[in-house]
Amino acid sequence: MNKKPESKSNELKFIFQEFLRGLSDKEIVEEIKRMEFSSPTLSFIRDKRKDFNAAESVLRVYLEQKIDPLITQKRIAHYEQLAKTAEILLEDNLGKIMTTDDESSGEKYKLLIASYPESIAHKQIIGRLEANVASACEKYGTWWVFDCFIPHVEAEYPEGQDFYLSMEADTIKLITTLMTLAHRITFKGTCPVCEEWQR
Repeated sequence: MNKKPESKSNELKFIFQEFLRGLSDKEIVEEIKRMEFSSPTLSFIRDKRKDFNAAESVLRVYLEQKIDPLITQKRIAHYEQLAKTAEILLEDNLGKIMTTDDESSGEKYKLLIASYPESIAHKQIIGRLEANVASACEKYGTWWVFDCFIPHVEAEYPEGQDFYLSMEADTIKLITTLMTLAHRITFKGTCPVCEEWQR
């Protein structure tokens, strides 16, 4: 007696689910017998695996076409928030810092305010950066700043230099990096938000 279409459909669903579980063809034959569907041959399962692989490849392309626009939108929003965070870290005129060879003031850094250079101590720059990090945390949250934003900043350094180490030892390079990130539409590295998009 021929099986009903519904029975055949359920058996096929079961076989496909077993493929997804990673079972071998022989294991699936045994599982089907245990479930009392029927007694399929090994060649039957192998044929269904070919059908499954063909369908999977078609569905993958279809889903990627559906999902890609959404991922693109999320990536743009993510990068925009990263750029805005970089802008916050440059507040209090830190984007106008420049170095100077003039030793008369005793300081090697100056702020260019209203086209007039004003000396500023290194520790003052560090203080402003730390205050701006706190402001970014207040606006976007500590998790966003330390787990999402900072990893992207550190990725700009070939050696993956620590953010706070850069703040102390290579302040101007860090500020220059932040200025670049504030105006760029793409970011290196990954974070918990975007790591899946980069695969």
